[in-house]
Amino acid sequence: MDRLMTAWPILILAGLFEVGWAIGLKYTHGYTKLWPSTLTVLAMIVSVWLLGLAYLYRDGEGAARDPVQALAFFELAAQGGLSGASAPRDELSKTLSGAQQLDARKRADALAARK
Repeated sequence: MDRLMTAWPILILAGLFEVGWAIGLKYTHGYTKLWPSTLTVLAMIVSVWLLGLAYLYRDGEGAARDPVQALAFFELAAQGGLSGASAPRDELSKTLSGAQQLDARKRADALAARK
């Protein structure tokens, strides 16, 4: 199932929680009733969390996956002394052509020069 299709059920569920907390507000009596207030606030939290999750799924669809840029970031991190960046940089380098690796190094150098 692609990401856009996964986002719809999550979005529908978030909408149901939105309706639930909107109705729940009536029963809180100005947040003076403990359990209705607790359930309403919980529904608010869940609805916002689900909306965020649905947008993450939706926005992830079509996002550019640029291995050259990823290699540039790993290269920049490795140059900066980040110990965990060398291994993924080396693994990613194995999958790219020499021209792509050179382009990544140029991008990393350009980013480093901006400091």
